[in-house]
Amino acid sequence: PPSRIPEAVAALRYRDFRLFLLGIFSALSGWWMILVAQGWLVLEMTNSASRVAFVSAMLSVPWLLFAPISGVLADRIDRKVLLLTTRSTVTVLMLIEGVLIVSGQVQYWHMVVLAFMAGTAFAMDIPARQSLVPDTVPSSVLANAVAINTTVFSMTTIAGPMIAAG
Repeated sequence: PPSRIPEAVAALRYRDFRLFLLGIFSALSGWWMILVAQGWLVLEMTNSASRVAFVSAMLSVPWLLFAPISGVLADRIDRKVLLLTTRSTVTVLMLIEGVLIVSGQVQYWHMVVLAFMAGTAFAMDIPARQSLVPDTVPSSVLANAVAINTTVFSMTTIAGPMIAAG
């Protein structure tokens, strides 16, 4: 029987790719929620736009610093293990942040350090995540899978902040 999935999204015929997209959508939406929530918290704590910008920079600067290293790691070690490690690291860091917030102990410097550490973990995640796409689909639909992956990334830049603000 013919597939019910149209050719325009042919990569979605593959279970591993669908699971990959679901994981990426949730992880990246979570990342954008972190950006919004941390910025809001820092603004409430300090009433300083420059401190909000600094914490946001601490989330993003590691991408610039560690991109070459993370690309090498993604090529040399098991990508799934690398992704599990980076995602687990971000989860633990955000749990620590949550405990600090709920306990009333959170301070600005905590936000700076946790943002840098989470940004570093996420920077290590990016090449591993991108290089997993070819592992989930046959080469005949790879271009389609890359396009869908890019679309999902773009969707998370909208969905994550909307969820965080809600």
